[in-house]
Amino acid sequence: MGEKAFEASVIEALKILGYDVDKFSQPRNTMQTLGIPDLRARHLQRKIIVWLEVKFGKRGRLSAIQRYWLESEIEAGGKAAPVWTGADLAFVMRAAGDTRFDVSLGEVTPTCRSFVDAWSVWSATCRPTDASQGSRSPPA
Repeated sequence: MGEKAFEASVIEALKILGYDVDKFSQPRNTMQTLGIPDLRARHLQRKIIVWLEVKFGKRGRLSAIQRYWLESEIEAGGKAAPVWTGADLAFVMRAAGDTRFDVSLGEVTPTCRSFVDAWSVWSATCRPTDASQGSRSPPA
């Protein structure tokens, strides 16, 4: 299984559970915002929105701009994470509030876990009191 096949299985799993899934991944250069994650999963009844950057295998690394986009979304109060495995997906979605995901599927990758851990850390301790405190520049 490659990254595209894994992405298709992620989309299928989310849709089976009632999520609307918007796909932003493109096989070529586009006019899309640099670093935007591959998927946005939204469940209207459960009030869940999560941005997912789909990676696969040991070569699937986050670029600096992808990391910046995900971190910026978290700093703005959103939920975003990279996923490499089904266990990662279950961990992310369960942390987002969907208890239907089975988190006993296997080991969660450390990078995925660190992004999800940042959701609660940021919302509890780091929210700036004014907009100027939270600004930072994207990587060059």
